[in-house]
Amino acid sequence: MINSVSNLMSKRPIDNNPLLPNFYCADPTGVVYDGRLYVIGTNDHQMYENLKADEEVNYGYINTLVVMSTADMANWTFHGEIKVGQIAKWAGNSWAPSIVSRKEEDGLTHFYLYFANSGNGIGVLTATSPLGPWKDPIGKALISRSVKGLGKCDWLFDPGACIDDKGVGYISFGGGPGHDNCKIARLGKDMVSLDMETGIVALPATPNHFEANELNYVNGKFILSYCSAWDIQPQAQMCYMVSENPLDPASWVNGGAFFDNTGAYGLGGGNNHSHIEKFNGKYYMIYQAHDLHTVFNVKGDCRNINIDALELDESTGKISKCKGTKKGVEQTANPCVTAKTGFETLATGSGFKYKQGKDRITVQATTKDTIGGWTMLKQAELSSVEKIKVIAKGTGTLNVYLDTLKISDATPLASLKIDQNDFAEVSEKLNEYNSGLHDIYFVFSNGLELDSWVME
Repeated sequence: MINSVSNLMSKRPIDNNPLLPNFYCADPTGVVYDGRLYVIGTNDHQMYENLKADEEVNYGYINTLVVMSTADMANWTFHGEIKVGQIAKWAGNSWAPSIVSRKEEDGLTHFYLYFANSGNGIGVLTATSPLGPWKDPIGKALISRSVKGLGKCDWLFDPGACIDDKGVGYISFGGGPGHDNCKIARLGKDMVSLDMETGIVALPATPNHFEANELNYVNGKFILSYCSAWDIQPQAQMCYMVSENPLDPASWVNGGAFFDNTGAYGLGGGNNHSHIEKFNGKYYMIYQAHDLHTVFNVKGDCRNINIDALELDESTGKISKCKGTKKGVEQTANPCVTAKTGFETLATGSGFKYKQGKDRITVQATTKDTIGGWTMLKQAELSSVEKIKVIAKGTGTLNVYLDTLKISDATPLASLKIDQNDFAEVSEKLNEYNSGLHDIYFVFSNGLELDSWVME
């Protein structure tokens, strides 16, 4: 019997940051597809799970990427890992991804996912869905130390890709102290090669460039964002430059800093990396913060991904100064409870973990005895539904509550007793409720593995 819930809360129900309340990831990139915003990041959780007792940080453990998505900016679906090291067997690591998409001659939207193989190369994966399956189209690095015209590039990493209004792709990359480390090149027509006729161009006038390149194309203008150096005050800010002719180094105009280091916002200080994305007519900045690991008392810097609003003038490319917050951005739509929903779609939760299986992602409690793990779906519309159907396995209890975690004072909307060895459907009639928008809390014991639910 569950008589209390896990209270180690990293993300309050009123907040929308971090995107995932219990999973470490960093270096975000994003792409919009079929009404959803997909965010992909470096899998710091893989590092966390492999760190030895005497280690605080070791990015060498990371050879997978993490995928999440949303339709409403508040509830996020965890899609699991892209196993880059198994797909691109030549690559030892996968850091700092950048994703773009383009409709090709076959009528399908193709996705091109660039990643850093440690600090010594840039790889690319391709797929016809942001969820894969992904493949390695060239079987080697797209950009390596041996590529013609590379020149000085202390850290060959942190790709940032974009596609202009003519369908032409560009990629920025590189990092390190001093000048000439920031590079840009035109991609080949196939998006998995470089246009060697134009070659690789160094941008020596990039003020205080250090790392974390990203490219955007907005209304005829290229916007290059990057993290500034640590030896310049203020340290490690996100800065940007604008150009209408990206392969001309002299054409880039300095826009200055638009986002301070996350330490200035009470989100933990550390390296800075962001991505700008337009979704449903609004601009957002997706960025990494450094505060989640402190909640769980984790030694070292396992980072987390946040999102906040951004103001970008499309006529000039000017970016206004923005801030990082715990609150995050406003919810833009309300989930439909009559559509089948995976338990891995949630706004926040505590005392649970994701489990990535062969054909599904499930949620399990990490609590013990009578303490329930829980997840919450934010502001869903309830009306004219009479029962809930759940696909789950294991032995235990799943209680559903509306708008509260004070379970000792509340009557569950439904209580399901589950006892089965394989995934199967369990249903229960709903108790009385008031129609309208509600936060839906799922409270579950540690003997269960939860797959999906629907109301009808």
